This record gives sequence, C-alpha cells and structure tokens, in this order.
Amino acid sequence: GGANGCFYTLSDTFYNNMMIKWATSPTNGYNGLGGTVSGTMNLHKSDGGYLTMSAQHGPGMNLIMHYDSTMNSWGMVGLGTSTGIDDPLSGGSSASQRSVYGYTKAYNVEIPGDITGTFGKFDFNGTYSSTKANWMCVSSNGWYYFFRSTASNPLCTSGYYYIYQTNYVWSGFALFSGYYGRMANSGTVTYKVGKVAPEPDTSPPDIDHSSLADSHSTKRTFAFGIGDAGDPPTGLNTS
Repeated sequence: GGANGCFYTLSDTFYNNMMIKWATSPTNGYNGLGGTVSGTMNLHKSDGGYLTMSAQHGPGMNLIMHYDSTMNSWGMVGLGTSTGIDDPLSGGSSASQRSVYGYTKAYNVEIPGDITGTFGKFDFNGTYSSTKANWMCVSSNGWYYFFRSTASNPLCTSGYYYIYQTNYVWSGFALFSGYYGRMANSGTVTYKVGKVAPEPDTSPPDIDHSSLADSHSTKRTFAFGIGDAGDPPTGLNTS
C-alpha cells in the first residue's frame, strides 16, 4: 500500500489527494485557480469519505459523481468491478501540454463549442463568459479542473501543492493525485465530445473484400473483413 504500489492506499497530500472542490463561479487568474470556494468533499475513508483503497486495484470500480444543487453536495456511486476502461476513446483531438510540475504534466483542453454541460454551480461551453468555463486542465496525476480564460493557450498546472492548499480555488476532481503522477514519455492526452448515455450506433459496418469475378470452379472460398468505424465504433462486435 506504499509508494511502490499501483495505488497509494493511504490519504496523503504528497502521494494521494482525493477530493472534489467546486467554486461559486468559473475560476480564473494565474493557473485558473482564483475564485470563491463553494464546497470541498473528501473522498478517502480516513478523511470522512467513502472510498477504501487496495494497492493493486484502487477503489475496485469506476466512479460516477452527481451534484445535488439543493444540498450543494456530491453523491458518488461505483460502476463495475474494476478500474479499467471497457471502450477506450477512438480518435479525438490532441491536447497541448502546458506545464510540468515535478514528475507530472498538465494539458489544457479547450472545451468544444458544440457541447454545454454543468459542473456544480456553473456551466461549461466553448464560448467565453464570466459565468461559463471554457477550458479544462487535465493532469497526468489524475487532477482535472474547469476554468475560464480569454487566452488562446492559458496556463494551467498539475502541481499537487495547489490541490490541498485552501488559498487556491478550483472546480473539478482530484483522484489519486500527487507529486509522482508520471506518464510515459510516449503518452498523450486526447479528447472528444461524447454523451454519458449510451449512443446508438447508426453507422453501417464496412465490408472489405476482393473483387468477385466469374469462375468455373465448383468450390469457392470467400474472405470478408468486417469493420465498424462509426461513432461510437463499438456497436458491432468485430472480434
């Protein structure tokens, strides 16, 4: 359960910050960390949260968060029995690496204009507004936060120190976030707009085969390749 495990099992500001924080409106300023805190929720059991951790499998499930505006609080449920990703992202746009903090990297993701959502007390959309976040900072150590900026390539950070210090305000999730959240040098961050609810696959499969011609043979063997490149590309089992 120590620093050499797949997951750090204890709650620790250096190795394993686990919390949700949200502001009254989209944060801005240096690193997008300026604003007024609306609430903070610790997720680790030893901090009053619900999650217990194993060194090999972490929480043992995927996590779904839901914000209750009446209570100004978050609920959390587990999905499945593993932390893997059943359907990895297909395609998408590459995010720009914006900063490095110790072993961690931060990428800024410009929120596309064709999606509008809500995080806590504010909305997010690609159009800048004082009431909407138009950027997300994605870090290699599991820290994600929304912010607003008029810059074309705003600065954001993956620094673990900013997560737990109360004088820095952010709106997002810190999941297993610490100083040693390194990613392979070949690793990249890609993003794509998608719906939470299952999306029906309306794209037909692609049938790949050689051209057919006349033959006097009494036996013929046909070989076909079946692929599905629709969006989502998983409506057809091609394995």
